[in-house]
Amino acid sequence: MICKKCGAKFEGNFCPKCGTPAEKELTVCPKCGQERGAGDRYCPKCGYDFARSDRKEGVSFGAKAAEAVKRVPKKAWAAIAAIVLVVIAIIVLVSVLSNKFRIGVVEKIGIGDSRESVIELLGEPYDYQESRSVFTYYSNNYLKLLEKNDSFDSDDIEDWGDFEDAFNEAMELEQKLQTEEYKYIEVRFDAEGVVTSVAFDKSRSEQTKDESKSIEQYEVLSVSYVDDGEYEIIYKIYYQDGSYRLTTITAEEDDNGNDLIWYDAWGQTSLMTKIPSGEAAATSSYPWSILTIVVVLAILIATVIMIKKRKVKRKSLRCNVK
Repeated sequence: MICKKCGAKFEGNFCPKCGTPAEKELTVCPKCGQERGAGDRYCPKCGYDFARSDRKEGVSFGAKAAEAVKRVPKKAWAAIAAIVLVVIAIIVLVSVLSNKFRIGVVEKIGIGDSRESVIELLGEPYDYQESRSVFTYYSNNYLKLLEKNDSFDSDDIEDWGDFEDAFNEAMELEQKLQTEEYKYIEVRFDAEGVVTSVAFDKSRSEQTKDESKSIEQYEVLSVSYVDDGEYEIIYKIYYQDGSYRLTTITAEEDDNGNDLIWYDAWGQTSLMTKIPSGEAAATSSYPWSILTIVVVLAILIATVIMIKKRKVKRKSLRCNVK
C-alpha cells in the first residue's frame, strides 16, 4: 500500500513514516483497466499514478468543505455579506445610542428640567448629595475603579502577608484613580429640584480636571435683570476637547454700561455679551422713575413757595398804600 500523504510503501492500517491512516487502494487502473499489482504506484500498462487516485479517495473534510464553498453562487455570497454588514451596523448603532456620554444626549437636558426627567435620560447617578442637589455620572472604565475602591475593606485582612498585598493593591488602585482618564457628567439642581446647570467633560482625570479648556464657541440663551446692576445669564458653551456646559450665572455691567461680563470656570477666562436693549431699559426705568418723582415734587414745592411769597408781598404792598 502507498501512503496518500508521503508516498511511502507500507502494510497495515497506518503509514509508519507519517502516521497517516491507510485508505482503500485502487485495484484496477481507472484509465486503461489494467489490474494493479500489490504495492504498485504506477500502472504497468499506461503509467497512471495510483497515488493520485488514493489521495482523491482520502480527501479531507476541509477539502470537501472548501469545494462546497466554491460551489456557492456569487449572488448568495453577496446576500450573506449584506446581512453581515446590516448586523454589524445594528450593533454599532445600538452601542452608540446607548452611550449617554455624548453631547447629543447631554444637550437634551435643559435649565428647569426635573430630577425625574434627568434620571429617565441618563439613568440613576453613581453619586449624589443627600439633598440630591448634584448628580454625577462616570464612564464605565472609571466606574469600575470606583466600585473596586468602595468594596475594599481592611477589616477583612487577617494576617500581615495579606495586609501587605492589600496595601500594595490599594496604592496601585489609588494611582489609577488619579491618572485614569474618563468621561464625566454633572447635573446640578436648586432647592426645588429643577436643573440649574449641566456639564459634560469628555476627557478628564483627577490630576487634570482643574486645568483650563480652550473654548470653541458659546451662545447666550437668555439675559434677565436681577437687581443693583446684576443680571442672570443662561448660556451654553462648547470646548475644543469635545466638552460642553449649560449653566446659569450672574453677570455685571462693564464700566461703560453697554456689556455684561462673567467668568467661565472651565475656560478660566472672562466672557462678554451685549446688554439687550429691553433689559437695559428695564434696569434704568426704576431708578429714573424715582428721580423723576423727586424732581417733580421739588418743582411743585418750589412753585408753592414762590406763590406764597408773591401773595405775602402783595399784601404788604397794599398795607403800605393804605
